[in-house]
Amino acid sequence: MESEGEESAAAAPAPTAPYLGLVGAQIDDEPYSPSPDEPPRPLGSVTPAAAQSNQATPRPAEEEYDLTGLHAEAFDHDAAKERIKQYKREAEDRRRKKMQAQQREAERLSAELEKERERQAASSRAREAEQRQRREEQIGQQRRERDVRARARAELSSAPPPQQREPLYKRREREAAQRLAEEQKQRRAAIKARQEAHKRIDFRLHRPRNHPLRTLGLS
Repeated sequence: MESEGEESAAAAPAPTAPYLGLVGAQIDDEPYSPSPDEPPRPLGSVTPAAAQSNQATPRPAEEEYDLTGLHAEAFDHDAAKERIKQYKREAEDRRRKKMQAQQREAERLSAELEKERERQAASSRAREAEQRQRREEQIGQQRRERDVRARARAELSSAPPPQQREPLYKRREREAAQRLAEEQKQRRAAIKARQEAHKRIDFRLHRPRNHPLRTLGLS
């Protein structure tokens, strides 16, 4: 039993001193035998000589070490300011280019809107002109119809009594015969004009007087 206790004690790790956060602190694992005037000190505490050596050892500048305790380069404030200025200039350039692009897009849209407005105005003017022409044609047709009715009323008012008046069917036949005669006359005139335009030309009749055939008496 005593051998098993000794083996377990030998296998157990040795007690370590707690981390006190002191650079280069000298930790004693052995108990310190105080002087008669000094109270007893616990295991793992800093001895007075170690504390004095820690105070005498100067600590390096914090800016030369990073959080991992490794050596780091000193921070260049001027370079950082220049980078910040450069970033601001780049942001200003991007903002200016974006505003210029937006301005160009706005100008393009305004030009397209102006063209569309002009096209709509032109189509509106054309539509108004067409409506005006249609209205004038309608007014002219109504005026002609009124004139026809007025002439018909005048003829009726100046016509003889029904007993002496020509029957309506005879008048219609006479008017149809007159129209047919006029159409035939126009057709004959058109046929004659076409024949005159396409008739054969006798070039012997158009020879000059001093032509050799005329001088020889052959024509």
